[in-house]
Amino acid sequence: MLIIGLAFIMCAYIAAPVFGGGQGGAAASAAVNPNMNLSGLPIVKNTETYSIAMRMVALSRNTMPEKESVIKAERDTNIKVNWMEIAVAGWEERLNIMFASGDLPDAIIQSTNVMMNLSQLKDVTDIVEVYSPVLAKFYKERPDIKSLMTAPDGRMYSLPAGSEIPWTKTPDGLLINKTWLDAMKLPVPVTTDDFYNVLKVFRDNDMNGNGDRNDEIPFGFCQSDGQATLRSMFGSFGVLDNAEHLQVINNVVTFTPTRPEFLEALRYFNKLFSERLMDMEGFSQQIQQYTAKGRAIPLIYGSFVSFSQMNHVGADSAQHYMPMAPLKGPRGDQLWNKQRGTGINQNGFVITKKCRSPETLIRWYDYINSSLQIILEWDMGPENLGWAYTSDGKWESIMHNVPAGSAWGEIRHTAGVGSAGPQLGAVYDYNAPHIRNISTDTNTLMRVETQAMHEAFWPAAVLPAALEEPQVLQERAIMQTDIDNYIRNFIATAVMNGITDAQWNEHLRNIDRLPVTKYVESYQTMFNRSLR
Repeated sequence: MLIIGLAFIMCAYIAAPVFGGGQGGAAASAAVNPNMNLSGLPIVKNTETYSIAMRMVALSRNTMPEKESVIKAERDTNIKVNWMEIAVAGWEERLNIMFASGDLPDAIIQSTNVMMNLSQLKDVTDIVEVYSPVLAKFYKERPDIKSLMTAPDGRMYSLPAGSEIPWTKTPDGLLINKTWLDAMKLPVPVTTDDFYNVLKVFRDNDMNGNGDRNDEIPFGFCQSDGQATLRSMFGSFGVLDNAEHLQVINNVVTFTPTRPEFLEALRYFNKLFSERLMDMEGFSQQIQQYTAKGRAIPLIYGSFVSFSQMNHVGADSAQHYMPMAPLKGPRGDQLWNKQRGTGINQNGFVITKKCRSPETLIRWYDYINSSLQIILEWDMGPENLGWAYTSDGKWESIMHNVPAGSAWGEIRHTAGVGSAGPQLGAVYDYNAPHIRNISTDTNTLMRVETQAMHEAFWPAAVLPAALEEPQVLQERAIMQTDIDNYIRNFIATAVMNGITDAQWNEHLRNIDRLPVTKYVESYQTMFNRSLR
């Protein structure tokens, strides 16, 4: 029903022409591609085809060639794209195979790591100045972003994408079913013990009123998705977990899975798991399964970790959930993860050396970012579908077109390209209060509220985002793969089966056999460099 509903809405908008956005000129004396116009539209006189690889976002209900912004871009520019849409679950592996084999597309949107594959990417430093006036101007206004995009050799091999979004500095949030709390006359839990006791009430009562006392899931998580894991909840015990398994403590990069606080957290999670207070599929399910359970009617989740209650349970059920502050642990600890970086994706758009005319694709990228209108269309689809202008000229997301049982994120990624695209909203201060109105945006207001509950508990420092030498990155990636595979399995086993002192000591011996010391030193060097 969701796919049909979105498809119906999309057809109505694709049938109508969408206008707006311009194309900046490029000052150049000659073009490498004789078919390319140096300025204006179309970009090429006769149609040319390029291949571009990108992640397939789970929230999207269609493919790139079906999106109006993509159709319009081809019509305006004369550039046809053969899209290689790759599922998130296989994205890293597929890219590694592409680079290892040399069987590459012309470009990649949001590649995994520029520096690891430098030899196969086009140096875009000089051609950006000529063929992307939008980006050249932005770099002059934001030298900090230009520095972020510059490799240690002083050159640039990628173009930025994304936007600085004040309310996404927290990767996740802990949310609880306020309707269920009210029904049982329970206060919002403050401590880990409070949380445990509330979860038992959720488990032992038919909270959704369907006559089945066994279908409620007191606490949900999805360890395979970075925005729904247990990582931040380790903070109640004094340390954090994250993708790197590292925390900066007093400017010292620290490997947290060997800390006694980490063990304490594992034992707490095991207590929840062994008493069926946690999602029993939390370590095995993918985000699609997790989201489907969140959308179940009647509701089955009493609490959960997610980026947004709207994305997880849908617009119709979001009002039942509220964000919680990080739980106070046994010693009063309250920590929560903060995102690394600025929100700008350093790997936003890379052009491979296979591309016969990098200048043409630079102009195509410039077209997408040549006006706020086009960026909005790429990000959220046609005007008045997922977004609209207000009477004072700001833009705002709108909810009235969201089909029943769906969420605004699905409109965004189906009508538009959403977070998977090459658009650089930062060029127009996309999320600044004088550009965007959030007063009617329920989803964003929920995110703002969630972050407000967590930001006081961020660590004082996090690992920076920086481009580093390929050899350093390659060595670190090999180490991180081995370490991460081990830690992921260790956490899952400890939470599901419990962990004795003897097993913890064996774990510490296993860590000694992994290259953890060298791994930590590598990140410490990077962190020290960021302080200079």
